[in-house]
Amino acid sequence: MDTIVSTYAFHHLTDDEKARAFKKYYHLLNKEGAIVIADTAFIDEKTKEHSIKLALEQKYDRLAKDLMTEYYTTLPALRKMATQAGFSVSFHQLNPFVWLIHALKEKEG
Repeated sequence: MDTIVSTYAFHHLTDDEKARAFKKYYHLLNKEGAIVIADTAFIDEKTKEHSIKLALEQKYDRLAKDLMTEYYTTLPALRKMATQAGFSVSFHQLNPFVWLIHALKEKEG
């Protein structure tokens, strides 16, 4: 397999499940395979908490509930998961919530 693509699904996994997914993807991908994920993530926990606070202040109750109940993670956590599984990873912010995550399989051996 050359590429695995996921859009708006990864946040349904806990961080432990995300880490296991990266490890599984590593073994499924060809020598120079890649993962491309578009999903909500945050620069850090402080940014996540600020986003929840803003949503509550602006009465975006459904958004606030979603941000508090789904398994949205942080970029440092995603970087750690990906690199521990054998990927180099980069991030590109698409909007205030969504990031494009590109993980390239490191050479085996």
